[in-house]
Amino acid sequence: MALIHWSRNSGILVAAIFAVGGFLVGSSSSQEATTRGTADGEVGRYQMMAAHANDLKIIDTKTGRYWQRLTSETKERWDERPGPLGGGK
Repeated sequence: MALIHWSRNSGILVAAIFAVGGFLVGSSSSQEATTRGTADGEVGRYQMMAAHANDLKIIDTKTGRYWQRLTSETKERWDERPGPLGGGK
């Protein structure tokens, strides 16, 4: 009778260990996939900055170029800027 009780408890313990292990492996795999990036390694190349609602910039960290949203009461437009080194496209 004691052996049957021990076997059942062992089975529950083993199942719990596999469930927790599977969860940890699955969650680490999903985190790795989101940080791995694209084939050319350009995750995070474009950054967005907003000082306030009317001043929005998108920066290309690879080339240094940036785009600035200019708004007025009647219209909105995006201007492309060469960046701090004056580099082109």
